[in-house]
Amino acid sequence: MNIKQIIEWKKIYNSSLPNEVELPEPWEDILTGFQKLLVIRCIRPDKVIPAVQQFVTDKMGPSYVDPPTFDLQCSYMDSTSSTPLIFILSPGADPLEILMKFAEEQEMSGINLQTISLGQGQGPIARKMVEKAAEDGTWVILQNCHLATSWLADLEQICEEVISDPEKTKPTFRLWLTSYPSQNFPVSVLQTGIKMTNEPPKGLRANLMKSYLSDPISNPVFFNGCNKPQVWKKLLFGLCFFHALVQERRAYGSLGWNISYEFNDADLKISAKQLQMFLNEYDHAPLDAISYLTGECNYGGRVTDNHDRRLLLSLLDTFLCDAVISQDNYKFSPSGKYFTPKDGTHESYLEYIKSLPLNTDPQVFGLHDNGNITKEQRETAELFDGILTTLPKQASAAGKSSSEIVQELTADILEKIPADFNVEEVMIRYPTQYTESMNTVLVHELLRFNCLTSTIRKSLQELTKAISGLSVMSPELDDLFSSMIVVLYESMPIIWLIPGEKRTEINSFYACPVYKTSARRGELSTTGHSTNYVLTIHLATEELPNHWVNRGVACLCQLDY
Repeated sequence: MNIKQIIEWKKIYNSSLPNEVELPEPWEDILTGFQKLLVIRCIRPDKVIPAVQQFVTDKMGPSYVDPPTFDLQCSYMDSTSSTPLIFILSPGADPLEILMKFAEEQEMSGINLQTISLGQGQGPIARKMVEKAAEDGTWVILQNCHLATSWLADLEQICEEVISDPEKTKPTFRLWLTSYPSQNFPVSVLQTGIKMTNEPPKGLRANLMKSYLSDPISNPVFFNGCNKPQVWKKLLFGLCFFHALVQERRAYGSLGWNISYEFNDADLKISAKQLQMFLNEYDHAPLDAISYLTGECNYGGRVTDNHDRRLLLSLLDTFLCDAVISQDNYKFSPSGKYFTPKDGTHESYLEYIKSLPLNTDPQVFGLHDNGNITKEQRETAELFDGILTTLPKQASAAGKSSSEIVQELTADILEKIPADFNVEEVMIRYPTQYTESMNTVLVHELLRFNCLTSTIRKSLQELTKAISGLSVMSPELDDLFSSMIVVLYESMPIIWLIPGEKRTEINSFYACPVYKTSARRGELSTTGHSTNYVLTIHLATEELPNHWVNRGVACLCQLDY
């Protein structure tokens, strides 16, 4: 390898888009597109996702990269009265509102649509509801099937005996089910049903597109229903941008939010309606009132961490401010790619959103460029973990399969587990008397120890049987099989805190939180802070404090490496 090639390889390594840089000769012409992916995987694993997206676009087209909008009509047309329609729920996505609107379009709302949320004691009511709807040819929605595990066997019976009988079921009848993934959900119902999922869109562009294609913003009456159209459309776009941003920051882990909050479409919907109401009723835009309702109530009502609340209000101040109203093409990021479009039609906003980059620069979220490295490395790991789960278990380098390794480890642990203590002999030698309280403590501890060793011994024996095929591998045993030895805790370095005689006044400072670990997340204490939170220190800054708030800057007592 000559000096020129070394310089070219270094250029790829340092590039923000290494998948778009040509490889040094002769590799650019020799390697196929897939082989180039392997090169990116080796030298820049954090950029595998953009490289895969480009590879799919080149080979199959951009439609396989951009997620399609959810179309309930297609699933409905594929179904029959004997085919249940199953919504597989995901965090942050509630299909009920979409289903209600679709029922109105099909003239099945009102008395023709019944809903019930399953739970304790709701099973018999749901059964009668389904039987009656099948006779009348109406619709029934059974929500949260995963919460009624004991009744799922009855649901299987209903699908096999009631709705599958054409003599008892009218053609217009439909059974809608919503459920999170559950091990107890009947397999036969899954096999015969039409399965759908409406996951939250991934990416800022896709999130913005969904907001503008969803009710009420997609409704022309609502979109054009403000008496201050220019102000309204600018602030509405800023609100949608804020909605997309607070959801996409979750991809950055603890750098984005201390706690991952499930903001959903209902937050945007109520905020958009309140925004229009205030603009119609007041001569000027009451931004303080709008920001309070949006930040403190609608979105802030979900936020439990004080530092997350500070971040939420700081982000909202970027999108609902006087500058958004007064300036044309108000920029949301230093790059200038993201700005408020000019006053136009609903279609013009959709065209602008389509022109935005597929992958969002971290500066748009207020984060440093380096914040993308951790996020993209995690996404790459998730991609390959998903691929590996589809492959059979491979043997180890020593020629042993994972099952053999676990069996050897299990046998070794079983040999080392001590025998149970003879509590009766201990009680004879150390009787539990009122004057000998330590004897009581000793007996209780021995009983607990025997219980612990018995549980370990039993679970390992069951795991050995499951690996040998003599019993069923339950989810608990599968977790035990997949678990690995990890470091439970890392020792912290000694921290010296030297008190000062007189506090120095700082004109401009950032109130920087100090956390024990990089996870930042912990249990919420009575003080309103996370148990991971230690204290706040004031750091002098030449930037505005919000600059560091948006970047999620914090001090850590322990690193991950």
